[in-house]
Amino acid sequence: MKGERGSPGLAGPKGASGPSGQKGDPGMKGSSGPQGAKGEKGQKGDLMSAVRIVGSAKRGRAEIHYSGIWGTICDDGWDNSDATVFCRMLGYTAGRALFNMQPGSGTIWLDDVSCRGTETSLWNCNKSNWGSHNCNHNEDAGVECS
Repeated sequence: MKGERGSPGLAGPKGASGPSGQKGDPGMKGSSGPQGAKGEKGQKGDLMSAVRIVGSAKRGRAEIHYSGIWGTICDDGWDNSDATVFCRMLGYTAGRALFNMQPGSGTIWLDDVSCRGTETSLWNCNKSNWGSHNCNHNEDAGVECS
């Protein structure tokens, strides 16, 4: 004769972990988020200003437009590198510094301009602060562009 079934025994110790499975395939690309808010309007740049030659198209007194006003450039330290940068701003490839120009009037904007000759604008050259000078208009700088 068979006896009654006995009560289950205590649970045994946990077994060792099995090996890790293979890495799954990458998921589908998520949707792009909503468009961000429009940025604030930037400040007006100085490079919107211009230069001009007073005399003829290629030769004359160098003038610069800054803060809404045309003015002249003092010839202290003015050289061919400075003239070349000035002329390139007008679309020419080279410039030659000229002196003893017909005097201008009004504001003398720049003094002690010192360009290397590789700059794209006088704004990128070393110079005194705008409007700071020790000149008279008989020292106005000139250019001959080519």
